[in-house]
Amino acid sequence: MWSARLRFSGQPQALGGGKRYIPHMNSDPIKRLRTTSLLVCALAACAQDPMPIAPATGAIRPIRVVPTNATAVDIVFDLAGPERIIALPNTVGDYATVDLDFSRWGDEFLFNEFTAEVMLAYDPDLVVVSPWQDQHTINRLIESGIRVLELPVVDDLEDIRFAITTTGEALGEVDTAEDLLAEFDRRATALQEAAAKRGEVSGLVYTNYGSGGWAAGTGTTAHHMLQLAGLVNVAAESGRSGHDGVNIEAMLDFAPDVLVISQPSVYYGVTRNVLESEKGLATLEAIVKDRIIELPSGLFSTASHHLLDAAELLAKEVDGLLESGRLDLK
Repeated sequence: MWSARLRFSGQPQALGGGKRYIPHMNSDPIKRLRTTSLLVCALAACAQDPMPIAPATGAIRPIRVVPTNATAVDIVFDLAGPERIIALPNTVGDYATVDLDFSRWGDEFLFNEFTAEVMLAYDPDLVVVSPWQDQHTINRLIESGIRVLELPVVDDLEDIRFAITTTGEALGEVDTAEDLLAEFDRRATALQEAAAKRGEVSGLVYTNYGSGGWAAGTGTTAHHMLQLAGLVNVAAESGRSGHDGVNIEAMLDFAPDVLVISQPSVYYGVTRNVLESEKGLATLEAIVKDRIIELPSGLFSTASHHLLDAAELLAKEVDGLLESGRLDLK
């Protein structure tokens, strides 16, 4: 859970039935909001109860925002819209899921390097990053006086909720964040309630760039997507964690009912071709009976609340296979 990884210096203050923390400017939390004027959400949340959101307390409302990765783009867009965004990563078309014509941003508004020089050139008042991005750049931005919101590494649904909470606070969109969380919880519950009707359908989330295959095990958003859709993750069942390399023999051992892959994009373009052209996989039932489900590349790799979109689409595709008779419940 995300709360086990928080490290804040600062004194707790009462917030309803829980507590909140005001991090010092020089504190070093693993998931951090580098500003002294913003309150961080309560630590007492659990999966069943809505995570409390601290009200805005005088923080400057940012109007020049730079989300630096697809997850940040998805969350910022849904909380504040495009009007306050001044720059986007050039990978946004492949990996973000927002329904927007990105051609409205000229080349000068799309960046392909996450460096302090590039970020500072946009004169932002808030930069939203993830901890896997270059820490030297993040530190340079902070030293330059730029407010930086570092989203959590997403391992589970609570991390996504935490990201929505803190981004809503940083943007001054607390009410919108609360509404988004309520809808997130409603949809997640609906998925879980409908999951049982798919029985013990097994799935494997698979990627192949042409030089070897990878399967998604536990500790991945893909694993949670399968669970939300009511599928058994055969990679997780075999003890795999993270994105783990798999060969032909492992694929045959997995024998998934359905294969879940990405639709072609700049980076994901050969997975289906590999599956259908590999002679060693010619007997794999998911291939023989055309039970390969392709998700849009943005949904396939999302680490935002749009993971629910991916799970809903996957569930719909599996239901279609069941209704067509190409897949039988076990």
